[in-house]
Amino acid sequence: MPFKKRKSGAKFCAVTLFSGGGIGDIPFEWGFRKIPVVAKCELLEERAALLRTNYPQSEIFQGDIWELKDSIAEHVHSKLEGSRPWLMVLSPPCQGMSSNGAGRISKAISEGKRSKEDERNRLILPGIELIENLKPDWFILENVSKMYNTVIR
Repeated sequence: MPFKKRKSGAKFCAVTLFSGGGIGDIPFEWGFRKIPVVAKCELLEERAALLRTNYPQSEIFQGDIWELKDSIAEHVHSKLEGSRPWLMVLSPPCQGMSSNGAGRISKAISEGKRSKEDERNRLILPGIELIENLKPDWFILENVSKMYNTVIR
């Protein structure tokens, strides 16, 4: 499939990370302008299976993004013949940052049942690495308002 080239040199397509069941991709793939999503990444097999069913034109990477980030970048560079995607969308897990679970999380930390730093918060890091590698014109990082005071080492 040929992708329209933007004035910036990027190709008119997207990459989504932490794609879930693909609900967030509906406006891109099925919307007015139809932005093809060339790669999606999802940890859970059942969600990845749903993505494969609903988005057969996309390459679905199922598994740990830490292990898949290089394969995702290689696929996108290959698919776009060395060009850049126009858009990247990241929606990393937010349970460790969310005010909704803050009381429960704080209690579990004080009881020694949970680490002070939630490893899921670190999942933003491979996403940022992919942004740096693929250099999209635009990226959307969807998360929660409490993200601003989360320490990520």
